[in-house]
Amino acid sequence: MFLNKKKSLETPNALDEAYEMMIKMVYDYAQKTNLSETDVQEIKDMIDEVYVEKKREYLCEDKIEAINDKIKKVASILDTSSEKKKQNRNFLYYKNKSHSLSYE
Repeated sequence: MFLNKKKSLETPNALDEAYEMMIKMVYDYAQKTNLSETDVQEIKDMIDEVYVEKKREYLCEDKIEAINDKIKKVASILDTSSEKKKQNRNFLYYKNKSHSLSYE
């Protein structure tokens, strides 16, 4: 099965920007509401966990997409070469058949 998803090259950049904005928002909220350092750290850890998971997902999708592209190229080469072999076999069969008929 080939994956056909195309991810934009800007997706990781957008993810990084979103991460930075979320961290900034957490610190701003923490200052306004006087959250403790442990609460801020717990929230930041949760954001970090989601960020790393998404980053890993995008990296894996890129790697899988590259592998799928190579597999598609190899498969298309094999398909065309097997088709050429089949055409050559048919030609040789008819050529041999016509020689055998002409000699009979």
